[in-house]
Amino acid sequence: MDISAKHSSSAEPSYHRLATFWRVLLTAALLFHLTAVVVAPMALPPSSEFVQEIRQPFSDYLNLAYLDHGYRFFAPSPGPSHLVRYELELPDGETRKGVFPDLAHQWPRQIYHRHFMLSSKLFDYMTPPQLPADAPAEMRQRWQSVREVFKVVTRSYAQHLMYVTGADKVKLEFVQHNLPSPQDVLAGIKLSDPKLYQVLWTGTFERDQS
Repeated sequence: MDISAKHSSSAEPSYHRLATFWRVLLTAALLFHLTAVVVAPMALPPSSEFVQEIRQPFSDYLNLAYLDHGYRFFAPSPGPSHLVRYELELPDGETRKGVFPDLAHQWPRQIYHRHFMLSSKLFDYMTPPQLPADAPAEMRQRWQSVREVFKVVTRSYAQHLMYVTGADKVKLEFVQHNLPSPQDVLAGIKLSDPKLYQVLWTGTFERDQS
């Protein structure tokens, strides 16, 4: 008898195979979870009534597992990102420039993400410079309302920057970082190329004297 072979075979670990009931139950649970992960972003508006109906059975689970936090899929067509550049004028005449979000200075990552959300939210309040002369009154009222919100938010950003730095004046630039086209990528254009940055709005603010 080959004692070494016998010893080797006896040393092999033994595995306990789950009963069919438990394997089916675990498989169903995994499928339910994965479906919920996919349905949550799909059901965010704008979405079809069909998708909304699919989401209904998962509503309680999405809230309980904190999976319904509003993120949409980035692929296959992610949009441009946005940032805010600022130039501070200090009381002694010195000028200081900065930008947010800025991964080089805002860390850990959660701090960067919070600044990213500030600049991204500002884009929600962007409106065209003017409306067509024949625009309906309701559209014009909505346009004016959103413009006022944009003014309030940008002023709040400026006032905060002056408060934390002691500056007397700040110039803000709201910038859109566009994605390179397939032709740009083939030509070797980098994501940081200056031509991909488009200034959408500028404004200058002074410290409140009150």
